[in-house]
Amino acid sequence: MPSPVAHFSMGAFLWFFLKDHMGAGWQRTRLPRWTLLGLFLLFSILPDFDAVLGILAGDMYRFHNQQSHSIFFGILVSAVLAVGLHALLRVMSFARFPEVSRKKWIFVICLSYQLHLLMDLFTHGRGLRLFWPLTSERVPAPVELFVGLRWSKGIWSSAHWLTLANELLFSLCLFLICLLASRRRSR
Repeated sequence: MPSPVAHFSMGAFLWFFLKDHMGAGWQRTRLPRWTLLGLFLLFSILPDFDAVLGILAGDMYRFHNQQSHSIFFGILVSAVLAVGLHALLRVMSFARFPEVSRKKWIFVICLSYQLHLLMDLFTHGRGLRLFWPLTSERVPAPVELFVGLRWSKGIWSSAHWLTLANELLFSLCLFLICLLASRRRSR
């Protein structure tokens, strides 16, 4: 699986292109624009929260990259999280915030979640249970674009330097796309 470097880069990429489409409600809240970026980064890493259980239990393979890495689970989590986030922001007395609809939150969270799965799918490894609960079969990488982390080698393995280099190159490509889009908008 890619490291958080690649997933956070994708979250920042999505934020860059979608921040202005979250609606006027976001701009009028007292929340800073960086809060929205933070939410996008959180959403981009969401499927990997199962790794926390793996680290705590000392058994990464038992917990990480299981049911949480399925399309259906992602849709369910996105809907529940979007409704909860929308309600939380209303309770926190950001009265004008409801202009950012639940549908937009569901879209952003689901898009972030599914892009995470797509990136994981194109990573060297054991594949994903994309269609769980319909089947527990793992879908292997059709093409390996990411080197990925090798948990079996330990968290501080020197093998992760290749992963980091691969993901920094990916991040640079996303940054260049944002830079070109920004220049194009300013013209």
